[in-house]
Amino acid sequence: MTITDVALSAIAREALRSVDGLETGGILLGNDATDRIDIRHAGGPGPNATSGERSFMRDLGHARRLADSAWSEDRSQWVGE
Repeated sequence: MTITDVALSAIAREALRSVDGLETGGILLGNDATDRIDIRHAGGPGPNATSGERSFMRDLGHARRLADSAWSEDRSQWVGE
């Protein structure tokens, strides 16, 4: 697996925002090839996400918009969360 600096920075920023002890998350976008996964983009939870101490539900509309944008940019696909 590889991950771009841009995606890693996005993940780190989101992790820092979760200092309240609630779960957080987002989507991972890139290429899921036969022998490897390349993560090019990482998106945050979105404005309508819900978080709890042991639960997280992403904002699906936000995630879909991120996926559409990444596809248009470099044909990245939704490969994980």
